[in-house]
Amino acid sequence: MRKRPIAGCPLPALSLILILSLLLLPLSGCRGEAPGPYSSPTNEFHPKTIRILLYKVEILEGMDRLVHAFQASHPGIRVEVAYAGIEYGAALKGRFAAGEKPDIFNNSGYAEFSHWKPELADLSGEPWVDRLLPGAADPVTDGEGRVYGLPVNLEGYGYIYNKALFTRAGILEPPMDYESLAAAVEKLEAAGIVPFVNGYQVWWVLGTHFMNIALANREDPDAFVQAAMAGEVRLGEDPVVRNWIRMLDLTLAHGYGDPMTIGYNKQLELFAKGEGAMIQQGNWIQTQIQELAPELELGMLPIPVVDGEPGSIPVGVPSNWVVHRNSPVKEEAKEFLRWMAGSQEGQRILLEEFKFIPPFSDVPYTREQLGPLAVEVGNHIEAGRTLGWHWMKLPEGSLNMIGILLQQYVAGELSADRMLEGIERILQEM
Repeated sequence: MRKRPIAGCPLPALSLILILSLLLLPLSGCRGEAPGPYSSPTNEFHPKTIRILLYKVEILEGMDRLVHAFQASHPGIRVEVAYAGIEYGAALKGRFAAGEKPDIFNNSGYAEFSHWKPELADLSGEPWVDRLLPGAADPVTDGEGRVYGLPVNLEGYGYIYNKALFTRAGILEPPMDYESLAAAVEKLEAAGIVPFVNGYQVWWVLGTHFMNIALANREDPDAFVQAAMAGEVRLGEDPVVRNWIRMLDLTLAHGYGDPMTIGYNKQLELFAKGEGAMIQQGNWIQTQIQELAPELELGMLPIPVVDGEPGSIPVGVPSNWVVHRNSPVKEEAKEFLRWMAGSQEGQRILLEEFKFIPPFSDVPYTREQLGPLAVEVGNHIEAGRTLGWHWMKLPEGSLNMIGILLQQYVAGELSADRMLEGIERILQEM
């Protein structure tokens, strides 16, 4: 099978991707937090104030340092930051409805970009655009080539594994296909080790990241998505989808406790304690794992669903930083993004504090700066073992509903066929 590049770009160029809530939008790794007020590291008054609304609460401490550094070099500008976590979509729409429009906010691209484009400033002329890796800005680029968002980082995800537990079980080579992964599961259990800690209480683990595995493992994922939305696909008859369910069943049959009682934080805590050998997550967990268990040696495996072939990991841009087109401080907001993307101090903080894989062609990084998970993602990119992020192309509001159907399957409330029929209806009717 042909390997998929990030956002459809050639891999060599990447040497180094309304039932319960129509307001919830696809997230990369993020912890659920209630939307908070805008805050600034200082209480000083400045005539120009940039208000930023972010969804990644994991970067709170690093963001404080980024804001401090920016304000130190721009004494006429104050920056206030609020975080919304898993309720980001609802929080953003709520602030716009209340007239509290942020000057800078997050946009995941594709369907979300189409929805918000009338509110976004054109950033095509910014100096960081020409430095981006090919394809990095595709999710926020219109049909005329105009760029509307700054992709701050790349992320990859799969099954993160504890290398020490694998070694204890006699697993000496990373299992890259389903057959070798299933054999590894048997070895882990024979050694008294629980293979998986499944955090399926969190809808986006299933509704975005796991759903993407069924979409991305194809010669033409975009054509498959369009056909599914047009009602031209029967998911239950699709071999990749059947293998996708088989993969989910493997994690359920060999997982720790009740997966519907394990959320994001609990999953990481159990994994850090060695209660299980693998979790479905991405390199965004690096900072939390370093705090919980800095001695852990980690690797990243694909989520394999294609028979007879080694799997690949999905790599993409989790979110883009966009500027409100009618912001009273639009130029100052653009300057903040310029400084963050282009200054030595801004890039240092993004690398060392945020642990962000840079989306730029001219920013090298080391294992010491980003940690082993980012290096694992980089290794998969260089080996050409990557898939795209295609969940962002599904209708707005559909992902939360798909996640709920998958949770019902996990809980034993739906059969596989009923769950797939429900996904078909969502894709066709949204």
